[in-house]
Amino acid sequence: MLIGLDRPVRPEWVYELLKMVEIGTAPDQYYLPFETLAAQLTGKEGKRKVRTIIFRSFIYSFQQNNKHILPNPLIELVQSRDVDFMRPIFLAKLIFDYQICQRIVPKFQLYKNKNHQISLQLITKKMVSEYGDRDVVKRSVRSAIRTFSYFKAVRMADKTAIIQNTPAVICPEQWKTVLKLYAGFYLNSHVIDLDTFNEDLFFFLAKDDNFHDAVREYHGKDWEYIRDHSRNLLFVKSLATNLKES
Repeated sequence: MLIGLDRPVRPEWVYELLKMVEIGTAPDQYYLPFETLAAQLTGKEGKRKVRTIIFRSFIYSFQQNNKHILPNPLIELVQSRDVDFMRPIFLAKLIFDYQICQRIVPKFQLYKNKNHQISLQLITKKMVSEYGDRDVVKRSVRSAIRTFSYFKAVRMADKTAIIQNTPAVICPEQWKTVLKLYAGFYLNSHVIDLDTFNEDLFFFLAKDDNFHDAVREYHGKDWEYIRDHSRNLLFVKSLATNLKES
């Protein structure tokens, strides 16, 4: 979806909410506790919108209805992993879910100046030219940029520009989860073609030896890795919605 990320999200809010929830309970019992943990937010409307984004991406997208909270891989992971481990996974999920994030990231290279600063004005202008001069587009651009800064993917140079941080180095286990989210929520397919990999979606992650280690390490467990003269594929055994079964 393009529109919808109309408020910035902090990884700590996602982490604390997922750690708080109990399987089988009704989502609405966490509305007031969320307002407490998201203490930086002001105004009931702002808190409601951020809560909606978090529930939609990290709880509701893994289940068929919203009556009760069902098990999902991210709820399971936060029980044994800290927020630093989960941060790049959460960011990847938001990027897979929102076109506004997917469309902004490739523009970073286009609008980077000699000081490696990226003009917020130019990015906003380009997004408006593509999607229309609507307040919701401008607000979503600002929210996406602010979200990236909260997730330590970028930092604010000043009020008019940002600087991209060094891509995050993540371990093979994190890559496993990110790749399964990519298959399940972006590709909607059990097959990942590594030769046509959408590099833009992983702009904030270092595709280093850990990536290739993950591809090999989880072969036969979470996916089948097929590589020959014409194929470089992962056949994912269970998509992200069933990652806990892996």
